[in-house]
Amino acid sequence: MVKSLMVQLSNNSLSDFVRQVVSEYRNTCEAKNVNLLLDIEEVSAPYDRKLVHHAVAAMVENAIDAMPQGGELEATLVNAEFQWELEIADSGISDVQDEPTETEQQLPRIVGIDTNVHLGKLNQLSILMNATVQSWNCPLGGTAHVLVVPKTSSRENSSQRRAA
Repeated sequence: MVKSLMVQLSNNSLSDFVRQVVSEYRNTCEAKNVNLLLDIEEVSAPYDRKLVHHAVAAMVENAIDAMPQGGELEATLVNAEFQWELEIADSGISDVQDEPTETEQQLPRIVGIDTNVHLGKLNQLSILMNATVQSWNCPLGGTAHVLVVPKTSSRENSSQRRAA
């Protein structure tokens, strides 16, 4: 999926950028009877526009696909002290297994690779972003996927990736 990629950090508003990327799906959501909710905190942190765009797109497309009969998609951006967190939650079909089998408990699980192409792509992007992906079923149905990206090591990691 990702060939030799040069990370290029932007200092523009991450909040505005995430809002813009999610809003690109407004027409798709309306056509599929999906209510789009945004809860975006102001976040100022260096980020790579291409990586963040692809990650947001993968998460939103996954959520829309999980709601073939319509529903609710909520995008939340949280500014924490040492990281920023992007959560995309949907009210569709839950895709995180609640109780892993005994074999699955013994193996590390990368969410999405065995689920669909959107989450597989998200996991690949998270490696480039030095981020983690967390997923869980929502209490009222649907699934939440959270991309957690550290703030402090963004510059260090990007220079290490360029040198590699």
